[in-house]
Amino acid sequence: MTTTNQQFGEEFKIGKVIERSYEIFSQNIYGFTFLVILFQIPAVVWSFSSGDYAINFEDEDAVAAVNWLDHYGIMFLSIILSFISDVAIIYGVFLHITGRAVTISECLTASIFVFVPVLVAGLLSIFLSYSGYLIYFMPEIYALLYHSNLTILLLMPGVYFGLYFFVLFPVIVVEQPGIIASFKRSSELTKGHHWSLLAVSLMIIAGAYGLGLLEKLIIVHTIAIGFDLAGVAMTTFIGSLYVAFLSVFFAITYYNLRAQKEGAPTDQIVSVFD
Repeated sequence: MTTTNQQFGEEFKIGKVIERSYEIFSQNIYGFTFLVILFQIPAVVWSFSSGDYAINFEDEDAVAAVNWLDHYGIMFLSIILSFISDVAIIYGVFLHITGRAVTISECLTASIFVFVPVLVAGLLSIFLSYSGYLIYFMPEIYALLYHSNLTILLLMPGVYFGLYFFVLFPVIVVEQPGIIASFKRSSELTKGHHWSLLAVSLMIIAGAYGLGLLEKLIIVHTIAIGFDLAGVAMTTFIGSLYVAFLSVFFAITYYNLRAQKEGAPTDQIVSVFD
C-alpha cells in the first residue's frame, strides 16, 4: 500500500517528511535496522577485538596509547559500510511506497548493484564537506583564523555541500544519472529549501551528539561491571536504529522534494523495479 501521496506543487514541509518517515520506519523497523547491523558487523568486530571501543579520549594516557591506524581504519570502514546500508534502506523505502513487499534480499541486491557510484559519490561528498580543514595545510591562514576566533568558518564548506547534496543517495538509487549528474540533480532538488534542510541538519547533529553521549555512558558502565560485549551490542543496536531512521528520512525528503517540484515520481520509481 502506498503511504506517500504528495501532489505536484504542494508545499514541502519538514514536519510532514518526519511524520511519513516515522510511519514507514515503524512498519519496517526490524528489517531496516537489521540491514544497518548486518553491514556494520565487520567494523564492530574490529573495534571490539582491537579495544578501540573502550578508548576514553578524556584520558591523556589513553589517548597517547591509541592505535590510530586501527581507530581511523574502523571509522573509514564504518563509513563505507554505512553507504551500502543507506542505499539498501532507501531502496526498501521505495519498495514500500510502491506497494511492494520489502525483502532483505532485494534490498541487499540493489545496494550491491549501485555500490560503485555510491562509494565514489559518498567519498567525494565527504571530501568536499571537510574541504575547509585543508586550511590546516596553510599555517599562516589557519593561525589568522585561530587568533581571530574564526575557526568555525572551517565548517562552512561542510554546511554548504551538505545542504546541496542532502538527497544524493536517493537520486543515485532512483534516477541513476551518473556520479557528477547525481550531485547536480541533488542540488537542483534542494534549491529553495536550504533553510528548512539546515534546521533539520542541526537536529540530526544534535541527535547524533546526544546518542554519542548515551553510548559512551553505556560503554563506561558495562565495562565497569565486566559486560563489555553487552555494551557494544547495545550501542550498536541503538546506533543502528538512528541510522536506519535517517536513511528513511533522506528517501522521503527526496520523494517530497520531487513531488513539490515535479509531481510525485511514482512512475519512475516503479520502473526501477521492472
